[in-house]
Amino acid sequence: PLSNDAKANTERAFLWACMFGRTAVVEFLLEHGVDPAAKDVDKLTALHWASAYGHLDIMKLLLERGAPLEVENAWGGTVLDSTVYFACRQPIKGANYPAVIETLIAAGAIVTAVTPYPTGNDRIDELLSRRGARPG
Repeated sequence: PLSNDAKANTERAFLWACMFGRTAVVEFLLEHGVDPAAKDVDKLTALHWASAYGHLDIMKLLLERGAPLEVENAWGGTVLDSTVYFACRQPIKGANYPAVIETLIAAGAIVTAVTPYPTGNDRIDELLSRRGARPG
């Protein structure tokens, strides 16, 4: 349900725009002061959602604006953890997860402790292994 809190409603719109690939809306809201580290009730940030859904353009905007990589969601997953989860357990049609994961790693995401790893997805496991992930 919507609240009477304009800031909370704006952040919700921002998170949904990141999830559904609405780049122009994300740009507009960022330009008007929305915090790139905004979270939903499950502590998923805009970067969690953009990455999970494979929106590289939005990810890059968020990263340029300082969106945090290592913030944990309600289940203890960082952006990289959450993305790996989606890639292997709930893949979004059309998402290029190897490119998303490489983008997160290039931006500084910590790879060594990514969970779940190994994932059972050979392509993702090879990429993570090559970048230093260790079985956990």
